[in-house]
Amino acid sequence: MTTFTVTVAAGKFVIDGVSQATLNLTEGQTYTFDQDASNATHPLRLSTTSDGTHGGGTEYTTGVTTAGTAGSSGAYTQIVVAAGAPTLYYYCSSHSGMGGQLNTATAKSLARDIADAGSKINVLDDLTASASEINLLDDLSRGSILYGNSSSATAILTKGSADQVLKSDGTDIAWSDAASAGATYAPTVGTNTFSTNFNANMSSQGLGDVMATGWAQIPVFRGRDTNATNNAKGNTFILTSAYTQTTASNYAGNNNGGVATLSFSVVPSTRTVTWQSNYNRAWYHTNYNGNIHSTTQYFTIEGSGQMGSNGYTVMGSQSSHQFNIVNYGFLDNGGFNSESSAQGSGNGLYSNGGHREVLPTNDDANGYIANLGYDLSNSRASYRIMTINSSAQYPTMGSMTQCHNTTGATSRSIRMITQHGIYPDSTNDYPLQIWRYDINGSYVAQTLNHTGNVSNAITTGFDPTRYQGFAFLLMDGSTPVVMMYDPYFEASRWTQFDQAPTHFPNAVEGGWLPKTQMMNYGQGGFVSTGVENEFMCFDYIYPRNDIYSGQNTLKKFKINPTNGKFTDIYYCDIDNSVAGWWHRSNTLYAHKLFGLYGDDGNSSTLTHLLVVALDSTYHKSSHGAQVIDIPTASDWKAYPAN
Repeated sequence: MTTFTVTVAAGKFVIDGVSQATLNLTEGQTYTFDQDASNATHPLRLSTTSDGTHGGGTEYTTGVTTAGTAGSSGAYTQIVVAAGAPTLYYYCSSHSGMGGQLNTATAKSLARDIADAGSKINVLDDLTASASEINLLDDLSRGSILYGNSSSATAILTKGSADQVLKSDGTDIAWSDAASAGATYAPTVGTNTFSTNFNANMSSQGLGDVMATGWAQIPVFRGRDTNATNNAKGNTFILTSAYTQTTASNYAGNNNGGVATLSFSVVPSTRTVTWQSNYNRAWYHTNYNGNIHSTTQYFTIEGSGQMGSNGYTVMGSQSSHQFNIVNYGFLDNGGFNSESSAQGSGNGLYSNGGHREVLPTNDDANGYIANLGYDLSNSRASYRIMTINSSAQYPTMGSMTQCHNTTGATSRSIRMITQHGIYPDSTNDYPLQIWRYDINGSYVAQTLNHTGNVSNAITTGFDPTRYQGFAFLLMDGSTPVVMMYDPYFEASRWTQFDQAPTHFPNAVEGGWLPKTQMMNYGQGGFVSTGVENEFMCFDYIYPRNDIYSGQNTLKKFKINPTNGKFTDIYYCDIDNSVAGWWHRSNTLYAHKLFGLYGDDGNSSTLTHLLVVALDSTYHKSSHGAQVIDIPTASDWKAYPAN
């Protein structure tokens, strides 16, 4: 006999803790619905019609016994399910809309026979298995299995994804990707498509005999794609290129430097890349005999179609290099829209090079960015808050603000790596941007939140001797957290933007680490797979000049959101034989990796990869882009110790 505990909450019957539960009954078995004090005025009755007499049906009485008054001690409704009994419905005889469905089975399992007789099934002797747990056998679906869970109770483990295998960590089991002993990664790839020759294209438009200044001043990022619900997963991409006059043009006295932009679009299903035909000139300067560009730093929220920068450049009426800020806005198709600038000491900023992403506040890729550097007027680390509205022409910018209590000029913005669809609110007010800066020789932190507020100096929760790094947005249950890593991979877990993080100095000690550059550009790129807290990365920005490891690989890994440890680590070897990854590759080509999420950008999981190769040959500067299929489960090889 099975007894169900019946309560009433929010005007509904709650069966064993589940509101309006659908139950499975078996012919010949006895079931008792025990009605406690919360059932007062709610007699439970059965019918062959949904909602019983309230739905135009009649009370079902075959094999049914009622006792007592609902809400009183000992009150119950009991049924011995008759052979051939129809689907039944429980309902309140006094009030409509309270009940649910009772499915009736024509046969019962041997396991239930044994359980109902009070006997044991020997293979379950070492589990705490009640009759109701053994009855789970009746609920097994194709491909699922019965196992003992972490509470030593009987439970169902649903089937995994295609090609996955059961994996044990020595304590529990779970489905996991197969660890191949030697599968060769041989992806299907799209046509390797290249942008137009930079010098030839600019010259043909009458924009001068000019050349690009190198990959360190060619950021590439996601633009605004109106087909995608989440802009950060769209298929429009933008790059901007700093340029200067060629040597011949310089000798002829024709000075010309500036920034040009170019975009391309991707169709993942056909693995097609289409480049914009012509470069657009964003701004230029013709009165400086030399290269107007020095170090430049770039800031984006991926998918916003906007970018901010700061650097040591010559622009406007300047005759020498100054600290300048330039903000850029782009159209929905990636074309250049407009720019604004803040020039010179007290207005502009300067810092190291690199491309720093910031986390978004919503699917439109809106938010705020602290354009960070140091102010020449006082040699202090400072910032100007940019408001990113993806529908605006370009970012708007706040006033110059000195970093809280700073005593020096050094500052670095931490690169923020997102998981799509996770956003902050007043409860989960995690940092969207973190930066490190100097107070009396210690590198402290300030952070930016989803309303544009900036914290005071945070002095604990990390090693104060280091100031570079990157951070991942993770989910810890239902709580978003930000896990920051310094160059020694000491982890710091942030939950609130204005509170010190929890420091885990030894979380990854002795384990695998992503062999990526901390500082330069995009570190090869981290890609969110759509599986919670799982990412892919390409080991190094230069695929043929890897100073960290002898073998380039594509990595897949998860991050433990409680302590920052890297887990579930897999790799695919990438050498000259693997299509897509080595196209036109030499030490002058820097690579960046992007994830693609379907033709409309709305897939919840990764569908393809995009590799962008940035050409540093100054005159030609013809950049490559290629769509590559993601590895199958059997392509991945497990690291020896996960």
